[in-house]
Amino acid sequence: MERGRDRRGSRLPAPHVLLDRVRQLRHLATTQDKYDVAAWVRAVEDLKAMPISDDVRTAYEEVLAIFPSAASVWARYTESELSSGGDLDAAKTLFGRCLLYCPSLELHHQYLRLVKRSNEPRGSAGLAEVRLAYEFSLDTVGQDIGAGSLWQEYLQFIQGPKPGSDAFAALFPGAMEGQEEATRMGVVRKTYQRAVVIPTHQVEALWRNYESWEIKMDRQLGKKVLDEWRPRYQAARGVLRHRKRRVDPLITSALPFPPGKGGPMQPVQASLWHQYITFEKSNLQKLEPESPLLMARVTLAYNQCLTVLWNYPEVWFDNAVWQHDTGGSARSAPVLERAQIAIPGCALLRFARADMEEGAGNFEAAQQVYEAMAAQLEAEIYPDEEGEEEGEEEGEVQGQGQGQGQMQGHTGKSHQQEGSAKPQEDGTAGGGQEDMDLDTSVGAAVQGAQGVGGGGKQEGKEREPGQAEDTKETAAERAQGEGVREQGAVKAEGNDGSAQADLPAGVAGRAAGGAEDAKGSAQPKQEGQGNGQAQGEEEGKSEERKKQEGEGKWEGDKKGEEEVKKEAERKEGERKEGIKKGKKEKERERKERRDRRRKEMEKKDPEAQLSPFGVEQGALIWVQYMRFLRRTQDPTASRQLFLRARRWQQQSRAIALAAEAAAAASTAGRPPLANGGPRVEPAKGGNAIAVGPTGWQVYAAMARMEWASDRSNKAIACRIFEKGLEDPKLAKDPAYTLAYHRFLLGR
Repeated sequence: MERGRDRRGSRLPAPHVLLDRVRQLRHLATTQDKYDVAAWVRAVEDLKAMPISDDVRTAYEEVLAIFPSAASVWARYTESELSSGGDLDAAKTLFGRCLLYCPSLELHHQYLRLVKRSNEPRGSAGLAEVRLAYEFSLDTVGQDIGAGSLWQEYLQFIQGPKPGSDAFAALFPGAMEGQEEATRMGVVRKTYQRAVVIPTHQVEALWRNYESWEIKMDRQLGKKVLDEWRPRYQAARGVLRHRKRRVDPLITSALPFPPGKGGPMQPVQASLWHQYITFEKSNLQKLEPESPLLMARVTLAYNQCLTVLWNYPEVWFDNAVWQHDTGGSARSAPVLERAQIAIPGCALLRFARADMEEGAGNFEAAQQVYEAMAAQLEAEIYPDEEGEEEGEEEGEVQGQGQGQGQMQGHTGKSHQQEGSAKPQEDGTAGGGQEDMDLDTSVGAAVQGAQGVGGGGKQEGKEREPGQAEDTKETAAERAQGEGVREQGAVKAEGNDGSAQADLPAGVAGRAAGGAEDAKGSAQPKQEGQGNGQAQGEEEGKSEERKKQEGEGKWEGDKKGEEEVKKEAERKEGERKEGIKKGKKEKERERKERRDRRRKEMEKKDPEAQLSPFGVEQGALIWVQYMRFLRRTQDPTASRQLFLRARRWQQQSRAIALAAEAAAAASTAGRPPLANGGPRVEPAKGGNAIAVGPTGWQVYAAMARMEWASDRSNKAIACRIFEKGLEDPKLAKDPAYTLAYHRFLLGR
């Protein structure tokens, strides 16, 4: 069977070939953000020229997955289903998907055809549903400049049945017997009056028909009513010329490419749509500022613009602001919900919704918006790493405290006092006032920065003077104290002119000992005076031997103390080296696990567990959420949120992938990218290091929040900045260093 030809006379490709082409175009758009405008336009034109089939349906779905608001594609898709003569359920499903997003007059004409066909077998019973469909379409697109024909169709439809017939009863179920014509007259008059004040191409024909109808119904009453409505009709006719001049250049069938991806005509069309919306807002027809007619017209202008500028966040935002100004959050919320579907990766639109809810006093609803974004960001964290690093860090802190206590146990009371004071001097003690303030402000965010002070305090309590430790060091100290007392006693004898003033200094102390020190030191002098010279010489020899023994013992004790110190220092060095090796080993194992998980996740889905926001917007979300909590709740809430943001900054898969991409893009001498790509910073040795987004803003924002709460003290804010510098990614990010520098300078 020969394939058909398109409008240009070219031969159409086979459906499966076209499907493959569309899939390739979609793959480029979703994975590389590349849009071949000419190829897309050609594929859509070929698709529109093909009869419906399974491959063609699949191709339509592929196109609509990229361009969900393309009204022309939806119109051709639904037309193909209606023309196929098959089951109408498929067409009904399509209209249910497209009518709320595409206020296209062509689509609504097709929709009315579908409703009439599906209700035709029901006879008069189906006319009520047809009337509802007409009213729905008129409410949706009745303000369109080309909707005059739709108003005319509806007027003919409601004027057709005769009073008393089943069709009339179906259309006007509330008409009382004998009042049927009056009931219909009221509906027809109201419909004409709605139609003649809309600047459509058929407004003059509608007015002529309305004049004829009023005169036919009641000449005298009709003239009075016509005189009342003629100025309104003339105002609409006067606006039609200006409206037509702004609508005619608009291309409503254009594909909704993202900003900057739709070719040279895209910015031109964006400007024309902006001018048209501004014109409708200007209310040249001088309608009431809050009239439903004006609100319906401006709303339609925005919705029709969005079918072409679907990916433009500024259009969504402008629409939401206008709806909020005219009808509050009840009107703006649905717009922003649709915007979230259209551009899921635009955090600014969600901020707008949160701000509107907050402004209306709906703090809980605003927090739900922020929390939903935070939950998406936390999904980027590797699931089995959550809390792992914090637990290891806490264990290391405890181990350091225990090691410090052991070292203090070997170095005596003087070293114990030194060990208790030193951590406070270098700023790492847990008991310092600065650390207490920091713990109060950011809680566990400063775990690991507290050092070993807490362990030292506890060990100091264990070694109170009441708890005796029978060590070599304490024995040496007692012996040294006895020797000092003996030296004092001997010196006193020398001052008295004793014959034995030159006796060894340690004789008396070691002869008596203990509590009899003073008595024992005086006794040799008295005995020397009462006895003879021989006895003195003998005692002198004896005391000389005791002195030599005592000196030998003291030297041994001193040598033992030094050996104990050296042994303790050696063990402490081995312990620290073991801790260092253990940390390196744990980090290596953690990295291996992380790499394995990453590879497994990428095999399943390269985009799995990634939020649509990216790193830069992700950091902004945490910052805005923390600021919101600062405004509306206790500061503790924002500090707890900072812990979540910090974990995301450290373990986010998006940041890890950005770092890998930055490292891959790092080349010598490469200048910084102007399109927001990885920054390339000069490194030592002439090489360049690409720095990807690191999420440093969460640290800087939290530090400045804490400083803003107490501007007299920068210590807490500085500790938060310093904590961020412990992350190698942040330490290499010049933007973070610059932010810290500016803070220190008071900028």
